[in-house]
Parts: sequence; structure tokens; C-alpha cells
Amino acid sequence: MAAASLKRARDGSAASSGLSSLGVWLGFSLLVASWTAFGQPPADEIRFQGVGLDRGLEARVVSSLLLDREGFLWVGSRDGLYRYDGYEAIRFAPEPGNPDSISDNDIRDLFLASDGSIWISTNTGGLNRLDPETLRFEAYRSQPDNPATLSYDSVYGMAEAENGHLWAGTQFGLNRFDPGTGAFTRFVHDPADPQSIPHDYVFTVLVDSEDTLWVGTVGGGLARDRTGDGRFETVDLAAALDGGPELNFS
Repeated sequence: MAAASLKRARDGSAASSGLSSLGVWLGFSLLVASWTAFGQPPADEIRFQGVGLDRGLEARVVSSLLLDREGFLWVGSRDGLYRYDGYEAIRFAPEPGNPDSISDNDIRDLFLASDGSIWISTNTGGLNRLDPETLRFEAYRSQPDNPATLSYDSVYGMAEAENGHLWAGTQFGLNRFDPGTGAFTRFVHDPADPQSIPHDYVFTVLVDSEDTLWVGTVGGGLARDRTGDGRFETVDLAAALDGGPELNFS
């Protein structure tokens, strides 16, 4: 990340960038609203164009997108994290010797928490929490001998409970993060406990309007936790959808 670009983004164009971003997204929203009201145009009249390729947004493999409270577009990619304001992009990548930099280039998912912070899950660098005001990252890594840390550094989906706890799925276990204590609680599959998560490979998580946690796994199907205490109920998709048993284990 070039210092000049960062200074320009933070000092010279913070307000104007937010307004310009708001204008871009407002225009897009009005376009979508007009499509809804008057019908969508024919498919052959819809045109797409690359965004920001000549303005620093050089990501080719994009894994996730997020719009923050200020109207900035955040782009997660295999080549780092980008912030785009409609005019130029700033790239965030690991910086050796800088503990405030992001921990991995390979971004999996982005999540906007209720306090405005941005959580980033990565392929090999654990979880990162970004303060959008200071643009500083705080990394949360797995320490196998410390059960109060992340269970595994390969992280997938994230969700937030009503009490502010963050849920994060990893390639080995589900994690609940308490921002008040900074500690993680790990949940893994226990063959002897039918209320444990059905599989350790947790690919996606969701908290619904009733604060129920839904967990999608690779190999164990779908489960839900209605209480937030780690007692899971496996959902029989095969029965619900009148399908084959493979629905529960895909």
C-alpha cells in the first residue's frame, strides 16, 4: 500500500469519496428500482464493464464484496484486500514487520459487524478485524495449545449474534468470539454427543432474525443452534425437501 495513496484516501478525499460512493450506489439503487417498477430490460440490452482495472483494483479472482457504512466498496480477493471509492482503489497486503497489517493475501469472506468494524476471514492467516477509521488490522490466529484461540487458521463464513458475539467457521471446527474478553470458544464434532456440530468442516454460518445460528458443513449437512450455547440440532434436508439422503451429507 503506497503511503501517498493512503494519505490521499484518508486526508484529502475521505469526505468526497464517501459522497461520490454514495452517489454511485444511489444511482445503481434507482436503476434497480426502475427495473422493478417497469420491468427489467431484455438480456441483450444489459451491459457489464470492468470496474477499476486502471485505478488500482487489479483483483482477478474475487471471493467476496462488502459495502461499509461510509459507502466504500471492499473487495476480497486471492491477491489481497481492496478498498474502492469509485475513483481509485487501495490494496491491503501483508507487510513483514508491521503487526497492524493484514495477515494473509488470500481472502475468503468479509463481514460488517454491528460496531462498524470489518472482519476478514483468510485461507491461511486466521481472522482479521479491521478498524475502518484507523485502517489497522488485528489478527486472530490459532494456537493449538491455547483453547481460547481460534481453532484453525483456514477460516470461511462469519455471522454475528444479537449479543455481539462473532461466529466463524473453519476447516476444523466452529468458533464463537467474545469481543468483551477477546477469547474464542471452540465447537467440534463429538461422535458420542448427538448435540455437537455434525462435522468439523464448517463452510458457512448464518444468524437469522430469531437469533438462531445455522451452520452449513462439508460432509455433515446442515445444523442449527437455537440457544447459542453450542447445542446443535441436525436438520434433515432430505425429509424437508423430499429428496435423497445425499442432501444431508453434501
